Amino acid sequence: MHDFPAPNNGPYTTPPSQMRGGSGMQARLAPPDTPTQDAAVPRAITLPSPVGRVRSRPGHRLRELRAPLLIACTYYPAARLGMLFQFPHTEVAPVWPASGLAVASLLVLGRRHWPALAIAAFLADLTNGTEPALSAAMAAGSTGEYLVAATLLRRADVRPDLARIRDVIVFTGLGGLVAPTVAASVGTYSLWLSDVAMTKDFPTVWASWWLADGIGVLMFGAGCLAIWSAWSSGRRPAPGRIEGIGLAILTVATAGLVFLSPTVSPSVLFPLAIWAGVRFEQLGAAGVTLAVASVATYATVHGSGRFSIGTMSPRLLPLQLYTVSYSLTALVLAAAITSRRSSDQRLRARTLELEAKNQELEAFTYTVSHDLRAPLRAIHAFSTLVTEEEGTRLSVAGARRLGTVTRNAEHMSRLIDSLLGLSHLGRQRLVRQTVDPARAARAAAGRLHLDLEVRPPELAIAAMPQCSADPVLLEQVYENLIGNAVKFTRDREVARIEVGSTAPRGDGEGPVYHVRDNGAGFDPRYAQRLFALFERLPQHADLPGIGAGLAIVARIVDRHGGTVWAEGCPGEGAMFRFTVGPPGERP
Repeated sequence: MHDFPAPNNGPYTTPPSQMRGGSGMQARLAPPDTPTQDAAVPRAITLPSPVGRVRSRPGHRLRELRAPLLIACTYYPAARLGMLFQFPHTEVAPVWPASGLAVASLLVLGRRHWPALAIAAFLADLTNGTEPALSAAMAAGSTGEYLVAATLLRRADVRPDLARIRDVIVFTGLGGLVAPTVAASVGTYSLWLSDVAMTKDFPTVWASWWLADGIGVLMFGAGCLAIWSAWSSGRRPAPGRIEGIGLAILTVATAGLVFLSPTVSPSVLFPLAIWAGVRFEQLGAAGVTLAVASVATYATVHGSGRFSIGTMSPRLLPLQLYTVSYSLTALVLAAAITSRRSSDQRLRARTLELEAKNQELEAFTYTVSHDLRAPLRAIHAFSTLVTEEEGTRLSVAGARRLGTVTRNAEHMSRLIDSLLGLSHLGRQRLVRQTVDPARAARAAAGRLHLDLEVRPPELAIAAMPQCSADPVLLEQVYENLIGNAVKFTRDREVARIEVGSTAPRGDGEGPVYHVRDNGAGFDPRYAQRLFALFERLPQHADLPGIGAGLAIVARIVDRHGGTVWAEGCPGEGAMFRFTVGPPGERP
């Protein structure tokens, strides 16, 4: 960076102290970084509009002045603070804190308060010995930068809490890279017109100004937004105050050790950024960044630490690159942690909501099914009684109609039983234990009384690996699958049903159990429809059943954390496969 000579040298007609108000020319070096969204903030101060009012009360006027006064009274000290970072005997500072505070103020309180920033910037330059015309020009450039930053960030839908990685990146790009070009261009051109900076110094001065404002936006703007977001939302970091105080003390002490000694590498501070981002999210990341960057800048300016070697220009670039990389590391990590935690919270809330709705649906199904049973029994009982006692006096058509009533009542009774069975499955507690699937299959086949079939099938049950399952529910799975196979093999001269297992499909998975038959089979396009409640394929409409058995199988397997699927072809039989998940239970 260029060192500026005394005012009596060459074309410099204004002393260096007049070159950038609170920062002098404040050819402020600093990498770019970003502010936040405009007035899209939760607790943005909304001031009443005086439009259409003949007169406004004094109380309203005082309330309208609170925000501008707050902005002006904070911007001015921030500008004076920037002077502490100036290199000795120059008006060059590597960071300009006032730019970050100004952008954050317009995002939080609204862009309509830009006049307060303009006045404060003008006074900061003026009280530093700068001529009024030059002070006004530089204040106009700075105010334009802040308005551009707030407008661009608002249109880019950047959230002031910087809780998304996208927000951090856009904040850095628009607020720290794009917007500072306005103030750097206007300010440097004003210095050149005032003969404060020579033509050959124009690029150096412009770059210094641009970088200083950019780093100020990234460091101090992000810090102000993090503090405001934590205050306005009422959220406090999960860790306790003791951990926060410990982190702050350790950060300051380590930063002092690093930047007061040229032998300690600045990379030792990055674990603190990770700690702050993971545990304290944006508030911690911004706080650690401010502490480290402030200590690093102050030490470098006063000739201490790793970045103090050489003249001014060689010092600034490494310092600014380190500051930017450290800030982005902390802020991006914090945004990633916040996004992940927010996603987890939404997922948990959604899961609880679905569980509650499922429980309500099961309770509703049970209640309705249970309440339908009483009138259904009466319909069935009285229709049967009429058939037995009055059957000889009924006409043929009347007897047929009454028989239709009886059969439909019986069919509806089976439907209700199936609904109650599914509802009971949802409320029944899973009691898992080590089970022999072959033994469960034999018990299920025994209850089906296959020997009473007109054409008893050839049932082969192979030895299978044990699994962790509810023995009662596993038997119900085999009872439904074997019963389904018996139903679809009745037209075969020789019906065969095989129960067995195959090796796991992948690492960490259990064996795959199956029930295979040589029955009617099905079209593979409808494989998923088989497990829907009361779903029956058109080609099987003439077979007995209501289409609930496979739905019950799917529900039981799902509660065990496994999967079930079907394979088959028309006329070539079918195979139903399922797995049993690890110990645990799905709702």
